Amino acid sequence: MAVSIGQLEEFHEFASSMIAGSESAYDLEELCILWQLKKQPDEMAQSMAALQEGLNDIREGRLFDADDVITEIRGKFQKGNEGLAITLS
Repeated sequence: MAVSIGQLEEFHEFASSMIAGSESAYDLEELCILWQLKKQPDEMAQSMAALQEGLNDIREGRLFDADDVITEIRGKFQKGNEGLAITLS
């Protein structure tokens, strides 16, 4: 993906403010990650919401035993497909 001069200047301003406003030392990779998180708040919010939903499911006891799920899936996929084998290690 090509980067425009405007995007580069925007990143430069962001990185400069992060470095100037903090006693922490950031390396370039950390600044890039922080920049990506800042530019993608909707994606981060969706991920956090999905994680919270999963934690709520656990707290409410909405769980399935993995062995039961695997057995059910094998049963569904092996009907009429005897040549198909699902193996999990």
